Amino acid sequence: LKQLFFQEHSAHALWAANFPSQPMDISILGYDALEPDDILCISSGLSRRMATVTSDKKLSFPPEAVDFKSIRGHPMKVQVLKQVGKSYLVLKPREQQYKVVLSGGAEGQPEASCELLVQPRLGADGE
Repeated sequence: LKQLFFQEHSAHALWAANFPSQPMDISILGYDALEPDDILCISSGLSRRMATVTSDKKLSFPPEAVDFKSIRGHPMKVQVLKQVGKSYLVLKPREQQYKVVLSGGAEGQPEASCELLVQPRLGADGE
């Protein structure tokens, strides 16, 4: 068992040395039991990328989001999100609070909405 661990570790170290941290692209090759407008959300480190499951675009991650040097591999979180509704918001000068009504909900269901507070971000010194 000890020898097997060292063989695996050596092979992984050789692989990691040849492939240092670099940007990574993920492509969606197919899907089952999902709707075409479902959204695939992949998180790696502090980076998150999203696309519909039918998208042919690549989800690109920066080098700092991927660590192939760990012998245990690199964990990534994969989620499928369903669209409940959608709306557009037009920001207006001197307005900070908005009620957004979402269209596209299921028939017979109450209208979905949310309230948002939009404020400029203050600097570290409060300005």
